[in-house]
Amino acid sequence: MLYLIPFSPWAGEISPRLERVLPPEGRVLMWVDLVGEGEVPDAWVEEIAKTGARVRVRSKWLRSVSVRATKGQLEEIASLPFVRGLSPVARFRRAEPMPLGSLPVPKFPPGRAPYGPSFFQLDMLGVPELHKMGLTGEGIRIAVLDAGFDTTHPAVLGLRIIAFKDFVKELADDTLEASPTSSGNGHGLSVLSVLGGRDEGKLVGPAYGAEFILARTENTSWEWPLEEDAWIAAAEWADSLGADIISSSLGYFRWDDGTGYSPDDLDGDTPRITRAADEAVRRGILVVTAAGNEAQSEWGTLICPGDGDSVITVGAVDEDLEVASFSSQGPTSDGRVKPDLVALGVEVLAAWTDSSGATYRRISGTSIATPLITGLSALILQAHPDWSPIQ
Repeated sequence: MLYLIPFSPWAGEISPRLERVLPPEGRVLMWVDLVGEGEVPDAWVEEIAKTGARVRVRSKWLRSVSVRATKGQLEEIASLPFVRGLSPVARFRRAEPMPLGSLPVPKFPPGRAPYGPSFFQLDMLGVPELHKMGLTGEGIRIAVLDAGFDTTHPAVLGLRIIAFKDFVKELADDTLEASPTSSGNGHGLSVLSVLGGRDEGKLVGPAYGAEFILARTENTSWEWPLEEDAWIAAAEWADSLGADIISSSLGYFRWDDGTGYSPDDLDGDTPRITRAADEAVRRGILVVTAAGNEAQSEWGTLICPGDGDSVITVGAVDEDLEVASFSSQGPTSDGRVKPDLVALGVEVLAAWTDSSGATYRRISGTSIATPLITGLSALILQAHPDWSPIQ
């Protein structure tokens, strides 16, 4: 929701609608929307910073700046002549993965060399046949946005990782001193291994020949909110590095205090994170994102940015091609069918690291179905480099 601040008579004041969501004391996260189009001018960012607000993210795609500021600082920012409006940075609770042992264990057929027990999850998508054609994702650059990555596991040790950036650490400030230190390496490792891992006889991902850009955008604690500006900053960073595909397995829904978005907001246009995902597609980047595991939860529907009309939203099926009981389904609030594609999301073999060291385990959820579709997309893009994301 954008709270417009007309230059007259509200100059220098916070609109009554925005006033109602601001605490009387303390600092809050706020988007500052700017007039005009194109790059955000450095001089404007400097003027915003002079108010004492901490500038977090500059989004050229949305022509906005996210800040952490007090009410008084926001009043100063509102009075600047280039400011079009203010709106809160959405805070989310991370969609929880399916707990281990919560679903029946499928009886997969025996594995085949060199895929080992990962053969079935690839064969459902025809990946082994594409590998025989020489398609491995070579020449495709994939950005993975997740909660951290252990890149020492044998399954991913040989991957071509060209860049890594920790947006959680970069955007942290004094308000995050109590934030848990867990890096989330387990989830990120699992996603990366299913997408492009290669440990012959144990696990092979579809796109092991691709190049990878890794961005940590989430903290793994269920008690700590996620903030959409980190995802947007990571997506724009991936664009600057020439990403062909963005894979996002961790989706988002409303935080406990009511901030964030509601199911009615999932119309493909309201959530900023969704607008950024669609903008990435407009710029030539294929965006693949998880539908969510909320089918039986109080939330009950998709998680953003899965409502985007240009992104590929991935649901989960079991070994019998039945939709998994947890897999979020649409429609979006404006009536569009979602998810767009499905892959195995029940007991998918993935790399994992625990106290005993590097190992493998089976994981369920749309977050682990997503890298399978991402990997398949990379093979298709390698075969058809002239195809656009929409094609």
